[in-house]
Amino acid sequence: MKKGYYKYFLRLEFIFVFLAILNIWPIWFSNYFPTVDGASHLYNSQLILELGQSNSFFQNFHEINPEWLPNWSGHLILLIFQKMGIPVFLANKLLLSLIALGIPLAFKGLLKEMRIPLSGISFFSLVLVYTFLFGLGFYNFGLGILGFFIALRLLIRAKNQINFKNLLFLFLSISFTYFSHLVCFGILGIYFVLDFILDFLKKDQSFTLPKGLLLSALFLPFVVLAFLFLFDREAPDVESYFGAATLWYLLTKLKILVLYFGKTEFFLAQIVFYSLITIWLFSLRRFRNFKAFEGRFQLLFILLIILFFSMPDASSNGSFISRRILIFAFWFLLIALSNLKIHKFLNMGIIILVIGIQFIRTHDYFLEIKAQDQRVSKFLEISDLIDDHSIVLDIHHAEGFKERHFSSYLALNRDILILDNYEANYAYFPIKWKQDFPKIDLFNSKGLNKDCIIWNSNLESSTEYQIDYVFIQGGKEMNSCQKEIFSYVKENYSLLYPKDSMADNAHLSLYKRKNSANKFHKY
Repeated sequence: MKKGYYKYFLRLEFIFVFLAILNIWPIWFSNYFPTVDGASHLYNSQLILELGQSNSFFQNFHEINPEWLPNWSGHLILLIFQKMGIPVFLANKLLLSLIALGIPLAFKGLLKEMRIPLSGISFFSLVLVYTFLFGLGFYNFGLGILGFFIALRLLIRAKNQINFKNLLFLFLSISFTYFSHLVCFGILGIYFVLDFILDFLKKDQSFTLPKGLLLSALFLPFVVLAFLFLFDREAPDVESYFGAATLWYLLTKLKILVLYFGKTEFFLAQIVFYSLITIWLFSLRRFRNFKAFEGRFQLLFILLIILFFSMPDASSNGSFISRRILIFAFWFLLIALSNLKIHKFLNMGIIILVIGIQFIRTHDYFLEIKAQDQRVSKFLEISDLIDDHSIVLDIHHAEGFKERHFSSYLALNRDILILDNYEANYAYFPIKWKQDFPKIDLFNSKGLNKDCIIWNSNLESSTEYQIDYVFIQGGKEMNSCQKEIFSYVKENYSLLYPKDSMADNAHLSLYKRKNSANKFHKY
C-alpha cells in the first residue's frame, strides 16, 4: 500500500472510532435510557443477586433457573456491575454502551483480521447499532451480535495459527455467544459449517481435516446444550409464519431500522436500504469466487434472506426471529461490500451520508427517550409509596407496547415482588417461578372468575399471600376481566396515587390493600 493511501486509511479508522463513540451519546445524555424490556432485565438481575444472597422474601416465589440456557449474559453483566456497587441505572448505561459501542468496534476488528480495510460502506455499521430490537431492550441479542463478531475474528485467527491461547479464546467467545442468544449462536454455526465446506473444497495447504475437526470440537458442547434447550419446548405454530407480502414489506422498508419515533425514520431506513442494495447489485459482477472471504459473506447474505422468507417469526417462546435473521443478513452484506475498491471521494460522500442519517436518527431517538425518562420518574416517585416485602399486581390497559414492562421500575433496589414478570413466566430466562410457590390472591376476591386471574397463582398451595398493591397503567377501555378485577380493587383497596382520581396523570394509579396484615401479608 502506498504511503499516501496508508495515511488515508489510518485517518478513516480514526474517524470511524470517533463516530462510534459519538454514536452512543443518547445513552449518556438520558437520565435512565428506558427500553421496552430494559426495566424487566434490571429487575431480574437484582432478583438473581437477592436469591444468591438468600433473600427469604423472594425465595418464597422465585428460584434461579438451573438449565444451562441462553439469555444469561446480559443479566450476569448487570449483576456483576451492581455487585461492584455501581448504581442500577449506571449499570444499565454501561451495558448498553458495551453493546452500542462494542458491536461496530468488533465489526472493525473482524475486517482487520480479514485484511479488509475500512471503507465508507463500513460506516453503515453505525446505523445498524440502533435497530428495532435495540429499542425493545433485547440486551442478550445485542450481546450475541457482539459475541458473534468476536468469535468470527478468533475463528479466523485460530485457523491461521493453531495454539492453546487461540483455541481457548475462541472457545470462550463461542460460549459467550451461546449464553447471549441462541439465534446468534445458530448463525455462528451456519457460518462455521459453510466455512468448513468451502475450505474443504478449496483444498489449499492452509486447511487440513484434523484442524477443521479440532475447531469443530469447540462448538460441540454448545450444540448439545442448544439441543437440550430446544428439546421439549414448543414448536412454532402456523400463525407464527409471516406471509410473503409481510416479509417483503419488512425487507424493502428495512423495518429493522424503524424504532418508534416518527415518520422520518421510515424515510431514512429507505435511504439506507436503497443505498446498500444499489451498491450490492453493482458489485455482483465482482463476486464470482465464493471461496474468498467477501464471497462467503455474499453467499451468507443470500442464504439468510432465504431463511428470512422461510423461518417462523416465533418458536420455543422466542419471538422476532424474522427481524433477527434480517439484521444478520445486512451485517453479512456490509462485510462483503466493505472490500469494494471505492474512490476516496465517494468514500467520504458515503461517510457524510451516514453522519447525516445518524445525527437525525439519534436526535429523534433522544427526544423520544427523554419523554420516556419523565415517565420513569413517575414510576420511581410511585415506588416510594410502596412498602418493602410487598406484592404488586400490575394491570396494563394502555395503548401500544412502549411501557409494557415499566412496572418493574417500581421494584428496583427494593424488596418488592412484581407479578407482571414476563421473564419468570417463560422457561428461557435465568429467573423462574418456584414449582411450589404459594397461592397469591387479590384481597377479599373469593368469587373472582378463575379465568380472570391474570397473574401467576398456585391455586393448589396451602400457603396463601395477598396482593398488597394494585398498579394500573393506561386509559384504554378495560376488558371484562379487568373490569371485574377493578371492582374488587375499588372495594378493598385505597387509592394512594394520584390523590385526585380526576387528575391528568390518573392513567397511572396505585391502590393499597385495606387492613394490611403482618409484615409478610401471609395467611
